[in-house]
Amino acid sequence: MKRYEIEQMLWNLGAHPDKPGYEQSIRLLELMIDRPIVQNVSSFYQLSSQAQGINASKIEKSIRDMIRNIWETNSVLPEFFLTRGYSKQNPPSTKAFLYTLAAYLRLYSTNNSSK
Repeated sequence: MKRYEIEQMLWNLGAHPDKPGYEQSIRLLELMIDRPIVQNVSSFYQLSSQAQGINASKIEKSIRDMIRNIWETNSVLPEFFLTRGYSKQNPPSTKAFLYTLAAYLRLYSTNNSSK
C-alpha cells in the first residue's frame, strides 16, 4: 500500500492535512493494512505510538476528532460506509471507521487491482 493512496482517500473524505489526526491516521492505516492479522485496534495504537513517539491515547483522540470532523462536514458519504449501515445520523465508531477504511484500501488499492 502506498502512502499516497491512504492520503488521497483521507483527502477525498474531507480530512485536512493541517489538522491533528491526519498524519497519525495515515501511519495507523499503514500499519492496519500491512498487518491485517492484528485484531485489536489498541495494538495498532500502541505500535503507532512507538513508531511516532506520541502517546497512544493522544493518537486515538486526534483520529477520533478527525473522523468526527469528516462526518460532520462531508455532505456525501462514501458508498462503502453507507452499505454497512452508517449514515449522517449513525456514524461509525473510530474502530469501525479505521477497520472499514483499511479493508477498503487493502481490497481496492492500485497495487491489488491486478490480483
